[in-house]
Amino acid sequence: MRSMRKKDRQTTQEEAYQILEAAEYATLCTVNAEDGAPYGVPISFVVKDGVVYIHMAPEGQKLENLKKDPRVCIMCVGQTLLYPEQYTTDFESVIINGTAEFVTDRDEKLEALKTLCDKYGMPEGGAFLEKKMQGGVDRMEVVKVPIASITGKARWRKPKPPLE
Repeated sequence: MRSMRKKDRQTTQEEAYQILEAAEYATLCTVNAEDGAPYGVPISFVVKDGVVYIHMAPEGQKLENLKKDPRVCIMCVGQTLLYPEQYTTDFESVIINGTAEFVTDRDEKLEALKTLCDKYGMPEGGAFLEKKMQGGVDRMEVVKVPIASITGKARWRKPKPPLE
C-alpha cells in the first residue's frame, strides 16, 4: 500500500482505532460481482477486538459482491469542523483494509448483533432486544472483517470538538 502523502496528518494506530470506534457510519467498498467496477455503500458497523462487524440482508448487491471477492476497504469520517471562509476543514478519517468472512456461528452472530444494538439502539435493551435478536439472527447475514491494515488521518487547528 502507498504511504500517506502528508505524514504530519497521519494518526497513530491507537488514534485511528479510536476514530473508527467513535464513527457513526462508514462506507463499505467492494468489487462489483457483475462487472468488476468499484461499489461503495453506507453501513452501520461495530468494532470489537480488532474486527469490524456488519449485518445485512440475506440477498443483495453487498452479499453477491462479498461472495465473489471478499476483499474490502472500509472508510469512515469522524468529527469535522468547517471553515467556509477559508474553503477548508479540520477533520479525522480512517481507512481499513481486510477480507470479509461470513459469520456462521450463531453465538458469534448474536454477540455481534447485541454489540450493534448497544451502539445504535438502547443499550441493555432487555427482553425486547433479546426477542428481536433471536427472531432476526437467522434471517440475516453477519460479516466480520478482521482489520489487516488501518490508517488514520486528522488535522485540528483548533481544539477538537467534544463528542456530543
